[in-house]
Amino acid sequence: MCTIVRILYIADDPDSFEQFKRAVRLQAQYAAAYVEDPGEDCQLGPNVQLLTPVHPVEPQPRKDRLESARPITIGDNSVIGAGAVVTRDIPVGCLALGSPARVVRKL
Repeated sequence: MCTIVRILYIADDPDSFEQFKRAVRLQAQYAAAYVEDPGEDCQLGPNVQLLTPVHPVEPQPRKDRLESARPITIGDNSVIGAGAVVTRDIPVGCLALGSPARVVRKL
């Protein structure tokens, strides 16, 4: 069994700690929204990014620094190539490559 420390924070500045807590909270929200349904037997290469940020256009939400992310579905038996930037759903049984990721062929 291997245990990896994911978050380590050492500081005595209360403002820095509040910013850190906000960053952790936002990261958790993004992580929860990224992949809605990872398909069975799908493979993601190294350095794949799943990016679907939604930035508000109204002034007050922008001032509040509110953001969200749309969910992404990766179909069963799909393969996402190394370094791909996935910005939309990937269908079942496909090879997707590139930035932004595009389906290049059926598997």
